Amino acid sequence: MKVEGLLPEEITLKSSRYLKNRIDRNHRNVKSRVDVMLGFKRFRDSTVTISGIELMHRIR
Repeated sequence: MKVEGLLPEEITLKSSRYLKNRIDRNHRNVKSRVDVMLGFKRFRDSTVTISGIELMHRIR
């Protein structure tokens, strides 16, 4: 991606099979709430829900 010019030079690209686990673990709470709601119907609903979850993480 850097060779093609899609990424700026300041960005370091790390490829590891365990990096995805960290991201999945971080999004686990969002996924559990979205599954109960069977997905978001409107963009506004998704922004309100995700911002609320992020606020809960900051409070902890």
